[in-house]
This record gives sequence, structure tokens and C-alpha cells, in this order.
Amino acid sequence: MKKETDENEQDEENEENDEEIIMNENPSENPKEKFNSTQDFIKNLVIDLDSNFSTLQNVNNNLKEEILSIFQPYLSMIFGYLLQYFPYQSDLINTLDFVNLTESNQEIKEKILLFNEKFSVILSNQISNFSKEINQLMSH
Repeated sequence: MKKETDENEQDEENEENDEEIIMNENPSENPKEKFNSTQDFIKNLVIDLDSNFSTLQNVNNNLKEEILSIFQPYLSMIFGYLLQYFPYQSDLINTLDFVNLTESNQEIKEKILLFNEKFSVILSNQISNFSKEINQLMSH
């Protein structure tokens, strides 16, 4: 029962945070400042996403501007949420590059151990063996 109450409280907090984000958005902020020019934006849509966007290149400039006046604020909001909710700067995300084996043995071990704290891939009684294995593998 307590767990369910805690989850409900967490959901309410998340909803309040979402409302706060929406309310704190600066309505005077111009999403056009965050994107390429109209022509470049459409060209990038065609090249990077889907060639079907090429039909936008054939419409008149007023219609292009009208379409982008809807599309760009929407994208701007999505990117804003991604930056807020996707932990691209977290220590855990930064540990994932250990698979490249470009760091020193010690750095690789530290990253794997941090990763392991979260996901428990290596049992705690096997950590010392793991360290030895890393040293052996990296010495070859």
C-alpha cells in the first residue's frame, strides 16, 4: 500500500514538473533562431530524414514559412525535453565507452565497476577476479 502511495506521489510530482516546464517556456523565444534557414532546414529534412520531404521544396515561400512555424516550435520542445529527461551527461552514460578499450586499465575497471553498481553484471564476490582478468587481457 505504501509503495503504491509513493508511486502516486511520484507521478504527481512528474506531472507538476512537466507543467512547470511548459509554463516556464519563454513564449517570446523564437524557435527559428535555433534552426537553419528555411531552405537549409527543408534541404536537411530531405537529405537526413526522408526524400518525401522534397515536396516542401516546391511550395511557395509563405506556405514553407507557415509549415515551419508549426513544425519548428514542436521540434524545439521535443529537443528541450530530450535534454531534460535523457541523461546524456550522467556518469553512467559516460561509462559505456569502456567497450572501446581506449582508456588505461584502471579507468576501464572503474567504468565497468560503476556500470556494475547499477546493473549487477558481475557478482560482488567475483570483483577481484574480474580485476585480474582485465589486467591479463590488457597486457596482451
